[in-house]
Amino acid sequence: MPALSDRRSFIKAAAGGIASLSIASRVFGQAPGRIQAIRLGDNLSLYTGAGANVLAMTGAEGVVMVDGGLQEHSAALLKAIGGKVHTLFNTHWHPEQTGSNLAVRKSGGTVIAHENTRLWLSTDITRPWEKKTFQPMPQEARPNKTFYTTGSVTLNGERVDYGYMLQAHTDGDIYVYFPKSNWPHLSPDA
Repeated sequence: MPALSDRRSFIKAAAGGIASLSIASRVFGQAPGRIQAIRLGDNLSLYTGAGANVLAMTGAEGVVMVDGGLQEHSAALLKAIGGKVHTLFNTHWHPEQTGSNLAVRKSGGTVIAHENTRLWLSTDITRPWEKKTFQPMPQEARPNKTFYTTGSVTLNGERVDYGYMLQAHTDGDIYVYFPKSNWPHLSPDA
């Protein structure tokens, strides 16, 4: 059972992460295309400038990323992170979170997301207030591992927990939690 089995423990863990993310975004800003990093721990870093805050954990098995930034910044982001991305989590379907999906999948990595995120990435999405329509992602860029409630994987010797955040922002929002580092990463708009 994941460490965040009740609402109180999740909120307590999230509070520390949110405060740190707020500090990181003030320090580094979001200068588009200018990838910058802040070290959060021995093997954990936060990257800005790719269109969204991207969390990366490095280790012998490869890189675990949470969110992938915009597609036009993907190459620079992946170069800055270094190493092969083993697993990429999409916290929801927006382009700021899914822009590295294709590159990660083409290199043999796994993209994990809630099943609703995969479904949204498989169809036209129209935002009438922006007069904008997003086309479906190609099959090879969609998440290749999905879930409905919670899950856990062990990578680089560290357990990574993830779970559904029911109707937080979209209907596919998730959290990703690194218990060893006590670091949660939430869907940024949740």
